[in-house]
Amino acid sequence: MACSRCGRASAVNCEKCAEGLEQNGEPSQILYCGRQCLEADKKAHASDCGLRIDRLQLFRAGKLVQDAFLQSREQPFDLCIESVKKNGHRLIMKEPKVYKKNGPIYFEFPNEMFDNERDKKAMLTWMTCSDGLAQMFNLLEAAVQGLFTKASEVCLQLRAELARIDDGSNWRLRWSNGG
Repeated sequence: MACSRCGRASAVNCEKCAEGLEQNGEPSQILYCGRQCLEADKKAHASDCGLRIDRLQLFRAGKLVQDAFLQSREQPFDLCIESVKKNGHRLIMKEPKVYKKNGPIYFEFPNEMFDNERDKKAMLTWMTCSDGLAQMFNLLEAAVQGLFTKASEVCLQLRAELARIDDGSNWRLRWSNGG
């Protein structure tokens, strides 16, 4: 590798940002041929040095939050998946047509159905926005079992049209303005 200041062969690096990251999150080192070039470049390198350290902290924080989120999705996984097929960039998930009555609310995440970590993460982040509601419905349904003959979901009419969600399964969530 070449010296960042003069281009000769490098022997030392900036110790402050040795673990620093580029804008794309890739690790890299700012290298110098010796202490003389390192000291001469100190002023010009100072702002980049600070940014590289800040990026390292930001990427570490992002990784921590992402890992916590994925773990929180995987542990109480609320889908019973029969199979997962890949069609290009799409994952096609198949759920059973009928769930067992009085069956479990949560299921073990089917790690063995995924070829790679990216597909697994895609499945864990799918349907995140409605997850809490669906899990609470399942939990409430199990908690009041025997008190009622049937528990049902209801459709709420919201003021503004927000979204229409159709994942190809047998349920749909439609929000409309009532018109």
